[in-house]
Amino acid sequence: MVFHAWYFYIILFLIFHTIYTLLFRSISKSNPHHYGIIISTVFVFLWISGLIFSLVTGHVDFKNVLQVLPYLLIGGIIFAYANVYGSKAMGRIDVAQHTVLSVLRVVITVIASSFLLRESLNSIQILGAVLILSAVLISTFKITRRSFNIDQYSLIAILSAVLIGIAITNEKYILNYMNIQTYLIVGWGFQTFSLLLVTFKDLHNIRFFLGILRGLSGIAFVSSLISSNNSSLTSISSSFIVISVTIAAIIFLNEK
Repeated sequence: MVFHAWYFYIILFLIFHTIYTLLFRSISKSNPHHYGIIISTVFVFLWISGLIFSLVTGHVDFKNVLQVLPYLLIGGIIFAYANVYGSKAMGRIDVAQHTVLSVLRVVITVIASSFLLRESLNSIQILGAVLILSAVLISTFKITRRSFNIDQYSLIAILSAVLIGIAITNEKYILNYMNIQTYLIVGWGFQTFSLLLVTFKDLHNIRFFLGILRGLSGIAFVSSLISSNNSSLTSISSSFIVISVTIAAIIFLNEK
């Protein structure tokens, strides 16, 4: 059934994450110094969304949590700093350029998954990966060729992408030991708690709708990760977000 196919969840991820990115971009531009609190409150509702989903669907099992506790801690810290850096960059550089730079996470995920998880792609998947990444980079560079430049915030975006690539590989490893319901409670819980610690001094604002969108896109991404059983395949396919965000930013944010 299509509802069990990994690409179904990737399509949902693309829809939800595109809307989330545009809204986050709009808020970040008007509140450039509040990027930390914006992303942390988004993650609060991300975790709440995951908690509700897990309680409704059931099958929560904490028996392997202690076994992967170090990876949960590492993942929480990496995701926290990656999102803080990424949010800082998003409010200061063109949304299309930021999204292009974020594709680096795909490369990092593929490399890390190959060495650490012993994952591999077959010949058809490799061809598809090359086509997707080529299309993403060529089309977006063409759109942004007059304004693309590398500055300190672009470097921050690159750092964020590298961290997220590592975090996704770590996430896939953890998912070998627990189901999605348990991970949404424990894994996202560690991420949210770490992010709140990083941005604690700035806590004063709530972005409910953004959190719901991030939660839905996150559930869709993790579901695809489980259904495909291949973090490289899922990450490469999710890079189509570059094209969807770029087109949507041109239409709705008038970023040309």
